[in-house]
Amino acid sequence: MPDSIETAYADRRLIMSVEAAAFHEPMYHRQAEDCQPKLRAMLADGLAVDGITYSRALENRRRFISDMEQLAQQCDILLTPTKLALADRTNTGDPAFQWLWPACVLPAIAIPVRHSRIGPVAGHIGDSSALRRGATAGPGRPGARRRWGVELRPGV
Repeated sequence: MPDSIETAYADRRLIMSVEAAAFHEPMYHRQAEDCQPKLRAMLADGLAVDGITYSRALENRRRFISDMEQLAQQCDILLTPTKLALADRTNTGDPAFQWLWPACVLPAIAIPVRHSRIGPVAGHIGDSSALRRGATAGPGRPGARRRWGVELRPGV
């Protein structure tokens, strides 16, 4: 991964909080107590960011996107996990993994991978795949959502 990934997550959160605060500022000042605690904290954080810090985060994001596009040009597909543990029906991914592909504006799909019930673990884990910009997923559509499944046998 490129060095620019080191600040990419923090930059993404900062940009998101500033832009959310810019949109919601009138409502926030009138009725902040009506917001859920996490949203209220994010809006407060966004309102506290100065222009220079926001501008640097935008520059870092542009560099990260460029670096990831260059990385994607070196291969046909990049695979990353969507979660460290087995997924269940209520939680199929971890935001710590899932923020990456939307942040670098590359098309991505999640591929459920199931362990066989014969094996030691029943359930599934997922892989998140990113394609080169302009690549297609599904039946000839960029970023099309498809259901994929792979049955793994013990020892495979």
